[in-house]
Amino acid sequence: MVWYDLTLGNKHKVKYTPIHTPETEYEDVDSDGTPLKKVAGSFTKGYWLNEKTGQRVEKAYKLINGQVSSGWTGRTKEVSDDELFYVDEQEVEDLITEHTFLVESQRLFNELKEKKQALLFPIWVGNGFKIYKAYITPSKLYDGFCLMKCGRGQLSEQIGKVVGELKEYRELKGKLEQIELNAKKVNNINPLDILKIKPKTI
Repeated sequence: MVWYDLTLGNKHKVKYTPIHTPETEYEDVDSDGTPLKKVAGSFTKGYWLNEKTGQRVEKAYKLINGQVSSGWTGRTKEVSDDELFYVDEQEVEDLITEHTFLVESQRLFNELKEKKQALLFPIWVGNGFKIYKAYITPSKLYDGFCLMKCGRGQLSEQIGKVVGELKEYRELKGKLEQIELNAKKVNNINPLDILKIKPKTI
């Protein structure tokens, strides 16, 4: 972890460090679910190797929730009722946002604004192996529109790790405890746990 110095005018000297989304690694497997090792090619296309048999494999899959999968394709078209959660609107602030979308629905805007809530659900927005937590919340700037923010990590989890590793920030113990307290209020749901529509299996 690297901290950078930044001077803001004549009053403030601050340090800053990036907060990254934690990557979920899925094991490479063949069509039977046997683990494979990736072999990078120098001037040729890479391939995978079954280390037990020595067999070379040209196409690999991922093992997701115990299933051999070729990932998600396209975009989510429908979310079932049992995959939707109404949560406090402030929970959205704890998401490490990777994608933001404008959402048009006057009815949903009115409902969420009145209840001071956000709608939480799992979504995928392209091909591959990334499944996101999506929050839809009424926009405070653009009346009548909602924003959908998608991400895979929680700020509270990463900030706790960053602050906890710094000697010079030991005096921030109280702040760290508050972060942990607030994190307990956040819905740390893994999207895969609530996703009823499974990735494409083979």
